[in-house]
Amino acid sequence: MDGDVSGDAPQGERCRSSGPLCQHSSVRFMVIEHFRHGAGPVYERANERGRMLPDGLRYVDSWVVADQGFDRCFQLMETDDPSLFDEWIARWSDIATFEVLPVITSSEAAHRAAAINSDDAGGS
Repeated sequence: MDGDVSGDAPQGERCRSSGPLCQHSSVRFMVIEHFRHGAGPVYERANERGRMLPDGLRYVDSWVVADQGFDRCFQLMETDDPSLFDEWIARWSDIATFEVLPVITSSEAAHRAAAINSDDAGGS
């Protein structure tokens, strides 16, 4: 399901903040969605029913591969409870497959890598 299926997301489902990411302390996840039968069925369902997110699973933004098939979507989502993905995926699994990966920002990765390198250098 694409993040902008019918313009703006239904009220309360899209994270609103002044920055590029939500202001929640939740863990961020990149959801890679592969449309089983093309984008049509996904867009139709999303237009009819919305994102169908369980409470506690927050949509941030999404991007669709810009080729003729529009067959993959990358969604940034947040939650404190990763098990909520099971409920959400069950609502869409007949028309899409999903890969859910915890992600951090590049700056956070650089900070963590520097800390690891610093620890390694100090322990030698």
